[in-house]
Amino acid sequence: MNLLDDVRHATRALHHRVEARFGDGHSFRTLEQYIRLLRVTHAIVQPLEPLLDERLGEIFAAPPPVGRAQRLEADLEAMGAAADTVAGGLTVQTDAEAFGVGYVLQGSLLGGAIISRQVRRTAGTPAATTYVDMYGKGLGAAWTRYCASLNAFGQQASGTDRAAVVSAAVATFAAFDAAIDRVSLSERGATPSALS
Repeated sequence: MNLLDDVRHATRALHHRVEARFGDGHSFRTLEQYIRLLRVTHAIVQPLEPLLDERLGEIFAAPPPVGRAQRLEADLEAMGAAADTVAGGLTVQTDAEAFGVGYVLQGSLLGGAIISRQVRRTAGTPAATTYVDMYGKGLGAAWTRYCASLNAFGQQASGTDRAAVVSAAVATFAAFDAAIDRVSLSERGATPSALS
């Protein structure tokens, strides 16, 4: 299998679990669910974005003029919510780890575009989408470029580095899963400490 297939196979179960935990049977029905998704994503993205941008470059970096964390913060603010300060617990120290984490974050934009449409349709409330829609109509091409780069890395990588890519992707889904428990759903601006 190519590296992309290895990563997909290793993360499939966790991927489905995280999707199901965010939505009701994979469907987002409320603005609060969408806000929670953005807050959890911010907790993962904010500390890692500079490291991922440095290691992965244009195949990952958000299109100008602003970065991923800034887009998430702006979307949350537009919906009357605040970014959470929950620690994601991930580190990126190698190119292999960057590719694994980046796979999850870049791939999540594919689902995010669908989710934002679901929320607008079912909640009847405007949803700010500058993060999930950052690539616009170029999302498919951006994902194809990422997958091609991941496979090119895999062709040259050692077995240890290939395993590190897979482990980092699994760890990223696990970090999303753990963060769901620590980020509030119903209170848009509340932090976990304010809820306890």
